[in-house]
Amino acid sequence: MKIRNVLILAALAFAPACSKDPAEQMVSMMEDMSKAAESAGADCAKMADNVEAVTKKYDLPKLKADVEKMKGDKDKSAEMMKKYGDRVQKAMPGMMAMAKCGDDPKFKAVSEKFKGMM
Repeated sequence: MKIRNVLILAALAFAPACSKDPAEQMVSMMEDMSKAAESAGADCAKMADNVEAVTKKYDLPKLKADVEKMKGDKDKSAEMMKKYGDRVQKAMPGMMAMAKCGDDPKFKAVSEKFKGMM
C-alpha cells in the first residue's frame, strides 16, 4: 500500500458515516479503519474481517467519487488537512499497520474495495 494511498484513505476515514461532508466521512472511515487494524494486531485474517466490517458502514462508491473530485483540488486538500490533519495524524499508525498485511490474500481481497480511493 503506497503512502499516498494511505493518506487519501486517512483523509477519507475521518468523517462520520452519517455526515453529508465527504471529507468528514473520509476521515471518520480512516479512524474506524485504523482502530480495526490496531485491534487485529499481527493477525491478518482478523484485520481483513475488521476492515471489511468498517467498509460496510460507508457508501464506498460515493466516497470514491468524492475522492476523485478532490484529487485535483489543491485548495480543498489544503483546507481538509488544516481542518482534519490532527485526526489524520492520530489514525496513521493504524493505517500503516495495514501495510504489514498487504500480501495476505484475504486482506488483499478486502483492499480491492478501496481501489480508486488510494
